[in-house]
Amino acid sequence: MGSEPDPKYIKAWRRMRVLHRVRWAKPVGFVLLALAAVLPDVVEGHLWQAVIVAAGGGIALGVVADCVAEFLRCPRCLRRYWWGSGTNQPVLEFLGPASPPAECGHCGLPFGAERDPDGG
Repeated sequence: MGSEPDPKYIKAWRRMRVLHRVRWAKPVGFVLLALAAVLPDVVEGHLWQAVIVAAGGGIALGVVADCVAEFLRCPRCLRRYWWGSGTNQPVLEFLGPASPPAECGHCGLPFGAERDPDGG
């Protein structure tokens, strides 16, 4: 009791870390979109069209990950982890994801905790 990691916590943090990484597809998509704007003048052919498709996919993937991240729950109190962290602002950012809050704004569970530090 107490020293073993709680599988529920490990799974929740893994999901949050993966979503945080996937959310970076959005700013990468915007960079690709900017690159596609100059490619027709630089290269011959249809490379710029493929870059536009990749950019759109990255932006869409990042937006979906943002929306899913909005509803992730703290494994201890089961309330939205991203909300209640001081500003009550949603996670959706235009150019890149913010780092996850250091702790749940509702119950204070530290991000990445492998078990309930209070033993409850």
